[in-house]
Amino acid sequence: MKNRKKVCVYGWKKILMWSLIFLVCMSAAGCGSTSGSDSKTASKENAGQGVDSAIETPANSDTEADDSGQNADTPEIAAKQGAQAPDIDLTYIDGTTAKLSDYRGKVVLLNLWATWCKPCVGELPAFTRLQEEFGEKLQIVALNCGDSEQTVKEFAKENGYTFAMALDEKLEVMMGAYQTSGIPYTVIIDENGIIRTISEGAGDAETMFQHYKKAIEAAMQQ
Repeated sequence: MKNRKKVCVYGWKKILMWSLIFLVCMSAAGCGSTSGSDSKTASKENAGQGVDSAIETPANSDTEADDSGQNADTPEIAAKQGAQAPDIDLTYIDGTTAKLSDYRGKVVLLNLWATWCKPCVGELPAFTRLQEEFGEKLQIVALNCGDSEQTVKEFAKENGYTFAMALDEKLEVMMGAYQTSGIPYTVIIDENGIIRTISEGAGDAETMFQHYKKAIEAAMQQ
C-alpha cells in the first residue's frame, strides 16, 4: 500500500521471545541454537498508519493508542505528546557530549535507529534534506541503538551523513525514557522542550521528508 510505514521490532518483548526460543532449542535434542542477529532483522511489514494521518493531528501518536493514551501493545512509555521531553545524556560519534535539554530554543528531531534496520536506513536521506531546509533552527539527533561506535562512524562516512549521530550502545534510552517496541522511532520536540509528534515506523525518504517537514513547521508555530 502506498505510504505504508515499516518498523523494525527490537523491544523487551522481542528480546525475551528470542531468549526463550534460544533456551528451548538448546534443551531440545538435535535442535541448533538461534542466531542472536536474527532478532535484529525481524520487522513488521505493515505496522502503523499512513504517515499523512499523523501530520493532520500532530498532538496524537502515529501508533494506535488505548484510552489511557498508551499503545495497547507496548509497555508504559515515558515520552508522551504534549508532555515535557525526558532529558537524556548524549554522546556523539565525534566524542562530544550534550544533554537533550541543551537544545531549548530549537526544534529537535530525535530519531532512534540502527544500521541493520532497513526502514531506519531508508529514511535517513530525509534528515539531510531537513537539515538543509531548516538550518540552525532544527537540531537533528540520530540516536543509534545497539551498534558500536566504530560501526556508526563508518556508516556515516560511507554515506556522507553530517547531521548529528549519537550512541545508545546499551539501549538505555530505547528501553528507558524513550521506550519503544520498534524502530525507527522519531520524536519532534518544540522550542520549549514539549513533545509535539511521536512517529514509529517509516516509509521512503521522500514521504518521510514531507511528513517530518510538516511536523517541524507545526512545532515551530507552537
